Amino acid sequence: MRQKAHLTTHNFFKKEQKKAGSIIPLLLLAFFSVVVSILTVNNLEWESRISIKRGLILFFSGLVFFPSLYLAMNCIFLHTNSGRKIVKTYKLSYSDVFDISNKQVSAVQALFGCITGLTSVCYSCSRNILKTSHYITEAYAWFGAAYFFYDIWSMYKHLRGGLGDCFFGFVYLMEASTPFVSLRGILSKIGMKNSSIYVINGLVMLAVFFLCRIAMFPYVMYMYAQTIKMDFISAVYTLPRSCLISIAILLLPQMYWFLLMVNGATKVLKKSVSNNNNLKNMRSK
Repeated sequence: MRQKAHLTTHNFFKKEQKKAGSIIPLLLLAFFSVVVSILTVNNLEWESRISIKRGLILFFSGLVFFPSLYLAMNCIFLHTNSGRKIVKTYKLSYSDVFDISNKQVSAVQALFGCITGLTSVCYSCSRNILKTSHYITEAYAWFGAAYFFYDIWSMYKHLRGGLGDCFFGFVYLMEASTPFVSLRGILSKIGMKNSSIYVINGLVMLAVFFLCRIAMFPYVMYMYAQTIKMDFISAVYTLPRSCLISIAILLLPQMYWFLLMVNGATKVLKKSVSNNNNLKNMRSK
């Protein structure tokens, strides 16, 4: 009986070791897909356009990168000793592990989006903001299409229009709050809602969300007004109706979500203050 149990355990760990062996190939696959993407655009001039051929290479690189990273994260959690310890410590189900892996990939995508946005803003906004472009904006639209094909690509083709990349760079920067939203979800999953990290992350998330998803709109309009040498209100009236509708469609949900987040943060802070007061009272007694 003992021999059978020992054999079963040995077979289990052998299978786990075999599955864990796929982590390095998956991470290498993700790494090389990024390298291929960089080499694809490396010899371009800053304001070059992305050809369909280059775009397809970037798109398929993205198709390799995101799933590979996701599968690698799952393997780390499920098939390594340290990963299984985390799962056991925080009593995570398979669905929790998959959700956390998904949020990690989402945070990486958001980081790439922010790098794209910052590069575009730093380059385009210091020049002619109505005309200047940077190839990274269009390149990431191809690469990121593998993550959310409709979201990024349709935004790029329809919202950008004939304008320079300064404006569209700010659209990418809307992703800056996503890593904090993802971390909030992960902390919630592992039972750290009452921790100071959760509270601090929530406050940072609120600040970044407000700056990059709400305050961004009037700031961009201010930049536009300065460029065309008009006052703010007059500049707004010069925009096409379709553009104003697009801004409203983007802005109104952000304001609604921000209010929900403020309400949630207020409840968490009140609960945290209440818990601290109770703890002080207990110590004083």
